[in-house]
Order: sequence, then structure tokens, then C-alpha cells
Amino acid sequence: MNCHDWEEYRRCLMATKEDRLFSLRKWLETKPNEKERDTKILYIDLEIERREKIRRYYENNIY
Repeated sequence: MNCHDWEEYRRCLMATKEDRLFSLRKWLETKPNEKERDTKILYIDLEIERREKIRRYYENNIY
């Protein structure tokens, strides 16, 4: 992902398919020298958690 700031990175993550998020996270875990690696992993984890919360909300309140 070519993102210039963290807000743009977050928007890119929001537009990324879930399986791609898991692949990206796994790839980052294997790259200890990646610039700002821990922060990127944190943003990915937060996006996955956000999607889970939304999914649970819809399962409990809509269906």
C-alpha cells in the first residue's frame, strides 16, 4: 500500500478485503525491519476488530 499518512493508511485498510488484511498482517509479522511495523499491525488489528463488531451488531439486531 502506498499511503502518505496514517489517515490514508486507515482508509486503505477500510477498503481492503478481509482475507487481504490477514495476509498483510501475516506478511508484516515476518518482516521485523519494516518501517513502523508495530503501528501498521495495530491498525490492521483495529480494522479487523471494527469489522467483527459491525458483523456482531448486524447478526444480533438485524437478522
